[in-house]
Amino acid sequence: MKNKTKLKFIGSGLLLIILTFIYKGFLNNYPEISNYDYEADNEHYEEETPEEIAYEMAMDKQALPQSFSFQNLQGNALKTYNTWYQSSAKSGFKFSSQEDFESYFKNTKQNNAMLPPETYYYANNTLSGTWDQKYLHMTSTTPPGYSEGGFRTDGSLYDPINDEIYVVSFAGHIYKINKNDPVKWLLRNHTKSFKGNKFNGVNLPNGSFRLLNQKSNGGMEFSDNEGRTWMDANGAFFEGNANYTTVVTKKGGSKRIVAHGARRNLSQGNAWYDYIYISTDYGLNYNT
Repeated sequence: MKNKTKLKFIGSGLLLIILTFIYKGFLNNYPEISNYDYEADNEHYEEETPEEIAYEMAMDKQALPQSFSFQNLQGNALKTYNTWYQSSAKSGFKFSSQEDFESYFKNTKQNNAMLPPETYYYANNTLSGTWDQKYLHMTSTTPPGYSEGGFRTDGSLYDPINDEIYVVSFAGHIYKINKNDPVKWLLRNHTKSFKGNKFNGVNLPNGSFRLLNQKSNGGMEFSDNEGRTWMDANGAFFEGNANYTTVVTKKGGSKRIVAHGARRNLSQGNAWYDYIYISTDYGLNYNT
């Protein structure tokens, strides 16, 4: 009995030694396997933890300009706002005149025109050249490790005539996606906070693309220069983040912009009502 047990131990030991030699020989033939750093390779494929996502969201919120809401006002500030609101409501929420529109159209047309490149000289005129537009260059460490990264998006728009895409990032910034450029995300506005479902666009009769935005506490606005600058439209108004959505519809051969939101009704004791505003002039003026 004891001899059988010894033989079993000896046999197991010999088998283990043989397997060890086989394994070492295999590694010698394929040294790249033994030197492979799995942790370094997989670090690009690790998903973000809930804590990391929450931290990034908090940082984004701190970097954003906070949307104005009258509900955050108190005392004299609230009285001043209510006085202004009452006056604006009596005017039919008219914020811009025809002269204001014409001035905006003129300025955006000039801004959109490409200026001739200016030559700069350096190093005692031994070097010369021109500066082109500078783009954000971003990389991604998330799978599958794209060389061109991006941001979390809150919404997007497609311009079907010019085949261009506009994106509202999670942080509320506007980017234009240029599919044919090496760097595809072109920052257009980071000074305002936009929301994807309040954001829309419409092609004008000349083929250009007008961006539309619904303010959280204010009226409608539009941009004719890819979101760089904005102009207030007339007739619509929303309060207290009760700006719900903006859609573009077709009626026959014309287009209508429909904005849905809510605000207080002064004639009804400041009771809240939903309103649907419609624009038939490509977002300059709205009516209920």
